Amino acid sequence: MPSSIDLSLEDNWIYDLGNLYGYGQFKIGKYMACDLTYNEVVYKYKVGYWKFWNLNRELIAKGKFNIDSTTITDRGGCDFTIKMSNINKDNWTFYNGNGQKTEPTIEQLYRIKNAEN
Repeated sequence: MPSSIDLSLEDNWIYDLGNLYGYGQFKIGKYMACDLTYNEVVYKYKVGYWKFWNLNRELIAKGKFNIDSTTITDRGGCDFTIKMSNINKDNWTFYNGNGQKTEPTIEQLYRIKNAEN
């Protein structure tokens, strides 16, 4: 049986995301996971306009995340829906280390999409 998701909004912060820095906003999602008992699982996803810098503090990307939903089926005997942050390249600008606009690499897209705080 699918479960609902509670969402709440957090403030903007600068996050050290391991191999890059980002500034933007997260939303919190929650779902009930099935196991021997129901467990509430809390997760974050990026929303709205973000900027990302490399470890040298050089701007490497800025843009707006799209939000998609996906349903996880038959995990522990039940289904649930989660929200995910996705990148549409038309809504983003990417830069090289010299501040010039450039096309993103697959690695850059992956790092930014999957960056966590």
